[in-house]
Amino acid sequence: MKSLYRAMLHAAATAALILAAFAMPLGALAGDDDDDNDDDRFGAWIHTGTVDAIGDRPVDDLGELDREDGDDDFDDIPFDFGAVNTDVFWEDEEDVDLTIDQLLAGPHVVVVRETERSDARIVTAGNIEGELDDRGGLLVMLQPVDDSGYAGVAYFEPEDDDDDDEETQVTIVVWEGELPASTPTA
Repeated sequence: MKSLYRAMLHAAATAALILAAFAMPLGALAGDDDDDNDDDRFGAWIHTGTVDAIGDRPVDDLGELDREDGDDDFDDIPFDFGAVNTDVFWEDEEDVDLTIDQLLAGPHVVVVRETERSDARIVTAGNIEGELDDRGGLLVMLQPVDDSGYAGVAYFEPEDDDDDDEETQVTIVVWEGELPASTPTA
């Protein structure tokens, strides 16, 4: 009788473990948390200052970067993504209430952090500076920070909204790897 009771208890415990496993999200089973999710991995901000002296507080939040498989969505950015040795990119597009002229009037920097937390480690950054292209846009190269292994670009493009206030559309693209040896543009 005791062995039958033990067998039934073992079967019930096994069934409970199986049911609990199905009730958990798959990421929880793998020990995954939101900060380690490669689909939505990075957060981006604009700060005052430079790469060497980043201001304490962000001027604007550029959002969380979403994973993209391939560079098909980046046709509006004047950068040759074919020179980048990867098929996986993280990207986001946001509007900011600052014009490109305002951003160029004082030192500003694009900062990409390893998570969407504003105090997370910086993985890539670039000073907002340079010459405008023929569309009035500005391409900023994002260099790896502290050997993070990530690089990218930020493209600033003027955009007028319906309220007659000028805005700037910012597209950020990050990849694992370095910037190409020479900066390719489209």
